Amino acid sequence: MTLDIYFACSISGGRDSEDVARYTALVRHLQLWGNVLSEHFLTLTSTGDKDDTLAHDRDLTWLLQAPITVAEVSTPSHGVGYELGRLAERLSQAPGLHHVLCLRKAPQDKKLSSMIAGCPQLQVRTYTVVDEAFTHIDTFFAALGYQKK
Repeated sequence: MTLDIYFACSISGGRDSEDVARYTALVRHLQLWGNVLSEHFLTLTSTGDKDDTLAHDRDLTWLLQAPITVAEVSTPSHGVGYELGRLAERLSQAPGLHHVLCLRKAPQDKKLSSMIAGCPQLQVRTYTVVDEAFTHIDTFFAALGYQKK
């Protein structure tokens, strides 16, 4: 059975072409480990989906379905913050039900929100080049006992 993975990233929060290139590389690497449910985020524009309710319900279903979430948190995003908050609340009630890795590109001129950096249910790792992010991903999955497909 293929592992489902949810990838969270900024869509309407102001991402640029460099962000999209980084997200694409991260998703391609995650696909070595499993099925990335939210791969379509790579092709969305800053306006996101046309139907907000449909997007919310679909993404929340995928978020809760996948046992693993990897979030790229370098670009501030209300949506990613909302998703991480939902997971943190869920994990505070049922530890081990889900595992979350947050990746942040350094250096950043803005401090990562304490609501993410200080949340014990979220693992936050910083990287300077995308290969370093790949190493964080591989270490995260291996520590959970998963193997590449």
